[in-house]
Amino acid sequence: MSSDNQDQQLPDLKHGLGGMVAGDREKVAVGAVLLEMSGRDGDYAPEEVKKIFSMMCSAYSMSKEQVHGLLGIADKERVKKTMEDFISTINSFYDNSQKVRILAMVWAVLFADQEFDRSEEKFAEQMKNRLRLSADEMVQARAMVSGGLI
Repeated sequence: MSSDNQDQQLPDLKHGLGGMVAGDREKVAVGAVLLEMSGRDGDYAPEEVKKIFSMMCSAYSMSKEQVHGLLGIADKERVKKTMEDFISTINSFYDNSQKVRILAMVWAVLFADQEFDRSEEKFAEQMKNRLRLSADEMVQARAMVSGGLI
């Protein structure tokens, strides 16, 4: 990673509007979206799962064990809830700069295994609208991935 990339400040996902600390509900919502992205092509590629763990550890300052537990909960919740439930939680908690980072995380999962399935790409593109982000913000999210910031 270049020093320019290291100096760029990424939005902190631990804090929402007004400095609220992200609770398990919000973390589970992000984890569920990332798991949905990973399994979109019918396969949870090891590279995708590794990328999810890495991003969740970094975004929330969690250990791998904590992320494992959180993703286990997220996976179980995906059976009970719709994707819209998780997206609603994200939209109500995170601000736009944080949602751009979450969208970047979605794109990073897509690129992790270097196999581009159309259903994965479509899901990532739909997330822009579902997270109420602009086309420019989607470009910013993809640039974060291609620039190695995510």
